[in-house]
Amino acid sequence: MSSLFKILKGVISGVKKKNFEDPNVETAPSSVFDKMKEKVEEIQNNTNTVETTESSTAGTSIFDVLKEKMDTVQKENEADENEATADSSVFADLQRQIEELKAQQSQMQEQSQATASVNEAPSIPTPAPTPEPTPTPEPSTASSTGMMAMTNSGGGSLAIRQHPDMGAAHLDVRIPEMSLLKVLEYSDKSVHIDGVIARWCKVDFQGTQGWILEHYLNFN
Repeated sequence: MSSLFKILKGVISGVKKKNFEDPNVETAPSSVFDKMKEKVEEIQNNTNTVETTESSTAGTSIFDVLKEKMDTVQKENEADENEATADSSVFADLQRQIEELKAQQSQMQEQSQATASVNEAPSIPTPAPTPEPTPTPEPSTASSTGMMAMTNSGGGSLAIRQHPDMGAAHLDVRIPEMSLLKVLEYSDKSVHIDGVIARWCKVDFQGTQGWILEHYLNFN
């Protein structure tokens, strides 16, 4: 659960960076984003809330609670005469990303429940067939394709390449540390990095699509 709150704070940092770099949108006060993170910590420290939102039978998820908290931050910001009012697009962007995380978690829970149902099904003993040599299957990417992931680049930003190749040109956009993005597909190409083989994956970062190494992604 702590990793979820880390992701949520990373989402807020990403929205802040996007707002600060967008010349077409008025820059919101830094205090607005600080209050957003305080709300995340407030939920994290509230043991009763966390326990309730983890329940599969609960009517309100942790994401719904967080969206309500963000609405509160927006209303407080609009009512504060001593603080500049943040553009509504800042809150809309944040709410959209929270909803995407909610959908991702729901999908993962459904997959987990389906797997549990299969494992609990009674098995019928059958004669063991004669074993035949079979090729080792390639690792499946179905579980991560289409899902959201958080970048883990060791504190630096990541370059996005036009093609899955170390020699491919970079896009103008770079991905900051702990940014939320969507995995679109994997390439057959891979590279040797830090003692392991990492595949190239195509990602969507705030509307920009390109290729990075899966070595820099966390899925939990």
